[in-house]
Amino acid sequence: LGPLFCILIDPVDSPTVGLLRPMLPFLKTVTRYGQKRGILVFVASPLGVKPEQHQISGWHLRHQTWKAGEFPLPDVCYNRISSRTIEQAQETQAILQYLDRSCHFFNKQFLNKWQVHQILSRSEAMRHVLPETRLYETLADLKDMVQKYRILYLKPANGSLGRGIIRLVRQSDAIHCQYATVSAIVHKKITSSRQLLQFFQPRLSRQPYLIQEGLKLASFQGRPVDFRILTQKDGNNQWRVTSMVARAAQNNTVVTNVARGGDIYNVKTVLPYMTHHSVQYAQQRLRQLAIAVARELEAQLDGTYAEFGIDVAMDIYDNLWLLEVNAKPSKDENSFLGKDQNRPSVRYLLQYVLYASKHQRGS
Repeated sequence: LGPLFCILIDPVDSPTVGLLRPMLPFLKTVTRYGQKRGILVFVASPLGVKPEQHQISGWHLRHQTWKAGEFPLPDVCYNRISSRTIEQAQETQAILQYLDRSCHFFNKQFLNKWQVHQILSRSEAMRHVLPETRLYETLADLKDMVQKYRILYLKPANGSLGRGIIRLVRQSDAIHCQYATVSAIVHKKITSSRQLLQFFQPRLSRQPYLIQEGLKLASFQGRPVDFRILTQKDGNNQWRVTSMVARAAQNNTVVTNVARGGDIYNVKTVLPYMTHHSVQYAQQRLRQLAIAVARELEAQLDGTYAEFGIDVAMDIYDNLWLLEVNAKPSKDENSFLGKDQNRPSVRYLLQYVLYASKHQRGS
């Protein structure tokens, strides 16, 4: 029997329903490509894991249909649970720890932005690419940063998809706030410390927030741009850049995320408008930074990681800045520009699975 590879997903009645639907093309492609490489791929939720029987109830794609079945413990398991709440639940954590002991388990948890910042700020090589960032603890932290920088971003430490981000712009008469709700972009003018406290205290006391300096980003067609770079381990356990896309913010929005109305472009389309360097050189700089970040995080984080979505920005002075690192990068965002069924992200994933399964069986 070839390697057994489990993709761990949110609890569902079937892989074809609910929040999993956007991931279905990815799951199907992994299954098909896995068959060609002699890998049996199945998907399961934490609810299907049965430690007493050393078995997992899950689903396997057969003739375009997802069939329920019972599977032995896999050689390799890839955590694609998409909800932090589900992942952090006590019962899920017990299952994740069991899988971590029982097989080669990778990308075992979501990353916390503050934890990532602290790890990278300890590295001499990384410090210069980090915008100044503080953990919000008191209003004094915010006031200090407002005096220091004209533009600030406040980000939930455990946020994703651009949710909960607030942009502050200091002007002569007031501080202007901008944030997105489900239905609109909200603008608010703050003219006193009392107002500042009233507005932020309820928001920032609900969950940990970071205060980050705003950058003067290089733009394309008048819209600020950042780059989502997908880094993955390959069949030799080496980090590779699999794909790179440029994301342009919608006019008057706070973030570039596609989930928040941003647009995706080919990197080669936007770079000539953003830098005086050649496109080739600029791409090389982006790649080198992403690989360096992936290596540093892999060395410092607990557990095994084989994939990161790394968000990098370029400012108007040609400096590169690390904005964010995601351990559960979107499986549709990076594929908007490439329609081939054996996309490189799937190829590298399964090459890594083959490497990891040999390692697992050998141990």
